Amino acid sequence: MDIKQAKLILIILFLIINIVLLGIIVFSENENKVSRTILDNVMELFEKNEIVINCELPDNMAPVPQLNMGEKISIGRVAGVDLDSTELSFETNEYELMHEFRDFNVYTEKYKGSIVLENRINMYEDSMEYVNREIIGFDSVKKSIMPAYAILLKEYLNSDVKSIDKIQMVYIKYLEDDIIGPVWFIQADGEVRYFYAFEAFSGLEMPNERMNAILGSS
Repeated sequence: MDIKQAKLILIILFLIINIVLLGIIVFSENENKVSRTILDNVMELFEKNEIVINCELPDNMAPVPQLNMGEKISIGRVAGVDLDSTELSFETNEYELMHEFRDFNVYTEKYKGSIVLENRINMYEDSMEYVNREIIGFDSVKKSIMPAYAILLKEYLNSDVKSIDKIQMVYIKYLEDDIIGPVWFIQADGEVRYFYAFEAFSGLEMPNERMNAILGSS
């Protein structure tokens, strides 16, 4: 075998290896996402039941970790509306507008792209309330979750709800376990302050009163 043939064989082998690796990556990504067909079918089912979905359905179903937080926490209310105040800045220096109420807005901390509802600021016209707890980091172990569409089908397809206006994953403290876990946060029926939350690991619903208390709504 001459050098040219050997090089050709090596090139072909590298191409085959790359194609196989690409196939594995694509398969892994698809395995962790809900197909567009399933999401479209879910939307159609709700439409037939006269329930409007006014938001994008999350397609994530990849395992996720719980969040470790420390005991250090600060809670209070101060005058002024400067989110960049050094006294109130989140450790990550990232925050997101979670919800706009008539008389105040709720901002939450973002940690590595995830919304941490445990750390939040309620911004009023002339003051703000805050809860700021130390973040240690994500756990090394990831667990399977119930996809968002499965929660919607189980809880809302045959309900009196007229619209689903927001659904996203946030991190808050679970009820029975002393962990900060992923939760599917759902807002329904537009201007009416209905908030729901379901533990992403188990699909168990958290009391509506607790979600309203966390967000400061009535």
